[in-house]
Amino acid sequence: MHVKAVVTDWWLGRIYATALQKTTLKWIVPRPDRSLPHSIWRACQGKPYMVEAANTRARMITGRYRTKQVNAKYSKHAESPICLLCRVEEEDMVHLLVQCPKLSQPRTRKLEVLMSIYREDDVRPPQTPAEVCSAILNGVCYTMENMNGSDCAVIDDCAVNSVYELSPVLHIQASSICNIICHKLHIVRDNMINSHYII
Repeated sequence: MHVKAVVTDWWLGRIYATALQKTTLKWIVPRPDRSLPHSIWRACQGKPYMVEAANTRARMITGRYRTKQVNAKYSKHAESPICLLCRVEEEDMVHLLVQCPKLSQPRTRKLEVLMSIYREDDVRPPQTPAEVCSAILNGVCYTMENMNGSDCAVIDDCAVNSVYELSPVLHIQASSICNIICHKLHIVRDNMINSHYII
């Protein structure tokens, strides 16, 4: 039994390390306990709306959500990467989840709740747009940036060198909030884009 566990762990580690080298998976914070489902799915609690919201967030965290930047990349730049809502910046995941001014209203209240969970546990909440995006996509886990903008640390309850332990209830609560943020922004974005093209 011990040999099987070691071999399985080695292969899972190798697969996981390879997966993290993919640019489409850049938002996923590594989790050492791969035996549990990701918190995206644990937060669903069997509710159909939450499953749909989790699916949206899972597409975002795995690089399968089609932002304008992704569409431009795959169309060999025949399509513009500029956000259709604000028409100011390229629409990447950070812009969509954190920076687009047209989506600030549906994002603000839930994001404040998420930040309060960090403060409740006396943990530095994410501050830069990339950190906030990482926190939304990973629940209570996020990648902290150093001063020059490169990743320097992971602040979460599931990293190898955990900075803090968040209670399981708060972990699921934070993940539920993140599912809702992602799905709500997806719906509002699609409705705004569709109403623009119908007029």
